[in-house]
Amino acid sequence: ELVVAQSTIDATTEKESLLAVANLSMDSLIGEAQYKQYKVGYQYYQNGQYEQAVKALQQSRQYEQSVYYADDALYYTIQSKRQLSDDSITADYEQFLSQQGEYFIKSPYYDDVLLQYANYHLTQQNEAEAVLLLQQIKTKFAKEWTAAEADSLLSGLGDY
Repeated sequence: ELVVAQSTIDATTEKESLLAVANLSMDSLIGEAQYKQYKVGYQYYQNGQYEQAVKALQQSRQYEQSVYYADDALYYTIQSKRQLSDDSITADYEQFLSQQGEYFIKSPYYDDVLLQYANYHLTQQNEAEAVLLLQQIKTKFAKEWTAAEADSLLSGLGDY
């Protein structure tokens, strides 16, 4: 067992040495692979191949969440799951809205995701949670189209 472990260490060291000679790092290679996987997933989404899009986009988010396209990858994962009526979408909404990275906080999709999650809650007869999200949209995104939509939805709910 010790010989196998040592040969694994030696192989890893050789790979790291090869990358260093080529002026590359494992992190940069993983980052490049992630971005390529994001582009593949986005292409699947655009082509209406939602199951493949979800798989590829999830793979693109597997290692690093602080890259500039991380919000895009999760947003298109959500959109694909909406098309598939995938019940696991709740976790994706919550993940998107709870991210603290700058690309999520400043994401142009943030209010859209809030509105979609509010609508999801309405379809699940969870009006109280939907109302909180809709009010958040009206407060934080008053100048966006989503605020007008949130206002319209709130009006249809009655005493909110």
